[in-house]
Amino acid sequence: MITLNIKGISFSYKTIKAIEDITFEGKGGEIIGIIGPNGSGKSTLLRCINRNLSPQIGTVLLDGTDISKLSRNNIACKFGVVPQNSIINLPFSGMEIVLMGRYPRIKRYEYKDEDFNIAEEVMKVTGTLELSNKLFTEMSGGEKQRLIIARCLAQEPEVLLLDEPTLHLDIKHQFEIMEFIHHLSREKKLLVIVVSHDINLAINYCDKLILLSDGKIFTAGNVKDVIIPENLRKVFHVEAKLIKDIEKKSFYIVFSPLN
Repeated sequence: MITLNIKGISFSYKTIKAIEDITFEGKGGEIIGIIGPNGSGKSTLLRCINRNLSPQIGTVLLDGTDISKLSRNNIACKFGVVPQNSIINLPFSGMEIVLMGRYPRIKRYEYKDEDFNIAEEVMKVTGTLELSNKLFTEMSGGEKQRLIIARCLAQEPEVLLLDEPTLHLDIKHQFEIMEFIHHLSREKKLLVIVVSHDINLAINYCDKLILLSDGKIFTAGNVKDVIIPENLRKVFHVEAKLIKDIEKKSFYIVFSPLN
């Protein structure tokens, strides 16, 4: 089972510190949520994990290997990324989009039968096979998001990094995407790290949470240990009331302005 260790990473944009001394670990089959206010360093942290940005301090270890010593191609094989906004305005078909995920693993840019088989398999898993011939530019937001996830899975990654995967989706599709991500994590033993502004989605689908404030970890751990009114008040500057759903054995939060 894959293990990821983030050890004391820090990153600055010139003189502005974005994240500082971030340390945590995860393993295959887990979903780790990164939450926090705007500007707290969530997306920067995600980009440092797969070295889209290179931390000035600290290390990222994947199964004990410092990923700074891996080639970009090797990193692309191990980390699948769903960015906040996937800007693809060219009329590629669904199958063509998913096959793009095979780029790190093919030679001379020539697809083989294995690549088509893998693309078809991940499209079945993600429920996007019926989109094989549909143009990406003609798809709904939910269809596009599932297809981008399928493209990531075609890379055969060990870690899935998701930056606001439910952004711009209606409530129904938000739940569908998170249910799907939860299923993938368990079924494929993927380590999933997801940035989310929607705390109620995060608390009901993540195994662990990392609460960021001003680029630092304010607190981290199991959901029930992180999501307490005092923490949310200090970090988000709002009142928070926890409501238990006894029937579903879960809880959600109602926010209100500070008194």
